[in-house]
Amino acid sequence: MAFPFTPPLIHRLVSRLPPREESTEDARRTVLRELRKYSAASIVAAALRLLSSPTVDRLHSIRMAPWHVLLLVKWAMQDPYVQLESGRAITWAQFDELRQRLWDLGGEEHRRHPPDNLALMLRTLLQQIEFQRPVSYGFLRWPALIGRQDRNHPSYRQFVATLGMSPEHFIDLSYGVYAAVLSDDGKVPGGWFDTLKPSYGASVDAFWGLFVRDLFSLRQQLRGEAAGRLTLKQELASFPHLKRYPLFRGAGGAVRCWHPLVFARGLEEAAHLRLSELQDQYTRPFSRLFEQYVIELAKTMLPDALSDAEYLAAVGGGENSNVEAAAVLGDCNVFVEAKMALFSDELLLTDSEWQVYTKTKPLRKAIDQAWNVGRAVRTPSTSLREFSSADQDFLLVVTSRELHVGGGEKLRSLYRQGRLEHPDAEAQRNLPFHNVFVVSIESFERLTIAVAAGKVHLATVLKDAARRCQDPSTARPFFEDYFSQQVSDWGMSPLLLHASDGSEARLSHALGAD
Repeated sequence: MAFPFTPPLIHRLVSRLPPREESTEDARRTVLRELRKYSAASIVAAALRLLSSPTVDRLHSIRMAPWHVLLLVKWAMQDPYVQLESGRAITWAQFDELRQRLWDLGGEEHRRHPPDNLALMLRTLLQQIEFQRPVSYGFLRWPALIGRQDRNHPSYRQFVATLGMSPEHFIDLSYGVYAAVLSDDGKVPGGWFDTLKPSYGASVDAFWGLFVRDLFSLRQQLRGEAAGRLTLKQELASFPHLKRYPLFRGAGGAVRCWHPLVFARGLEEAAHLRLSELQDQYTRPFSRLFEQYVIELAKTMLPDALSDAEYLAAVGGGENSNVEAAAVLGDCNVFVEAKMALFSDELLLTDSEWQVYTKTKPLRKAIDQAWNVGRAVRTPSTSLREFSSADQDFLLVVTSRELHVGGGEKLRSLYRQGRLEHPDAEAQRNLPFHNVFVVSIESFERLTIAVAAGKVHLATVLKDAARRCQDPSTARPFFEDYFSQQVSDWGMSPLLLHASDGSEARLSHALGAD
C-alpha cells in the first residue's frame, strides 16, 4: 500500500509565496555573468568599434553617447572572472544586447527605488549633458593658473610632483595629443611625440603614464578603490570613469581615445582629479589662486568692483562678512563669491538629500556672506554709500566645477523643506533666492568675456535670469543659457589666451619653426 507523500512544512510555506522578482543587483550580476563568457580584449574592441562608428546627425550622436558602452568595459575590467585575452570574442549583437540591459537596468533601478526628492533625481540625469557640451580650452585653466606662480609655491610643487611635469609641459603636450585625437578619428600615430622628445624629455613619458592604459594596466587601475565608490544607480548615470584614462593602447601598440568628448573632459579635469588625492593639502593653497582669478575676471566686466581686500579695508569685518568682488550696477548690487572645493563626482550623482546638504555647505556659506555684505552696506554708518541705495542684490557663486545646481531656488529644492531660509525680512528683500546663481568657472569666464566685449549687459542678464528662475519651467541648468543666443563666439579669457599663445611659441621653438 502506497502512502501519500506530504511535502515538508517549509516547502509548503515557500510554495505559497509570490514568484521572487529579480532585484537590480541580481540583474547586474546577470550582466556580469554574460560578460564572463567573453574576453576583455574582445569587449574593448567592440566598444572602440562602436564608439568610432560615424553618426548620422546630432540625435544619433546623442544616442551613441558612450556612458553604458564604457560602463561595460569598466565592469569587465573590474571583474576578475573576465579573462583578459582568453575566451570567446563577443559579437556586435551580443554587445548591443548587453547595452540594452544596462538601459533597462537604469529604468528599473529608478522604479524600484524612487527618490524622495524628484529634483535630485532629475539633477543626476544632467551628467549626460557633458556629451552635448562642445570641446573647450578648459584643459588650460588649472595648469595656467598654477604655471604663473613662483616655482616654490605649494601648488606648483604639488603639480610637478603629482603629474610628473611642469604645468607648461602639460599644456604643450595636451595640445599635441588634442591635434591627433581630433584630426584622425581618435587615433594617435606611433611616434607622435618623437620630434618633441629632445625638448620635453621625461615629460613625454609622464604624460603617457597619466592618460594611456593597456589591457593589463587598465585592469589594475579599475580594480583600485577609486573605481568602486559609486552605487549601482550612480554608475548607471555617471559620466564614464574612463575619462581618467581616456587613451587606450592596443596589442599592436597603437594608441587611440575611447571617445573624443571623454578625452576632452578627462583632459579638462586631469589636474584637479590627480591633485584631489592630496585633499586639503591641495585645496588650501589652490583656493586662494582660484579666488584671485575670479576677482581678475570680475574686474574685466566690472572695472569699479571692490575686491575682498578693498571691501574689508573700507568696512572691516570678520569671517563670513565679505565676498570676492562687489560692484554697483545701476539700481542693483552685484556680488561675486568664489568657492573652490573637491566637489567629487558623488556630489553630482547622489540622490541623498543629506549628502547634498552636507557637501554643498560652501554654497550656503556664500549666500550667508552675501546677506551679510548686503546688510553691512546699508547701515547708516557705512562708508560705501553708493551700495546702500540699490533696490536689490545679485550673487554669482563661482564654483571650481559645474555642480548642476543652477541657483538659489534650485538649491533649496534639493534640500529638505526648511533647511535653507532667509534669516530675516531684510535679507529676503535684498537678496531673494532667485537672485542667487551658482556658476561654474567656465560659465563665469564666458559671462565676463561677453560683458567686457559689449555683447550683453550684465544687469539685464541678471534680472532676466532672476525672473526666469522663479518658474522651474523657464529656469535653465547652465547660466550661459540665459545669454548664449546673443553671443556667436565665446572667445578666451586673458589667462587662457596667454597660456595658449605661450604654448604655441614654445612648441614652435621645439619644432624648429621659429
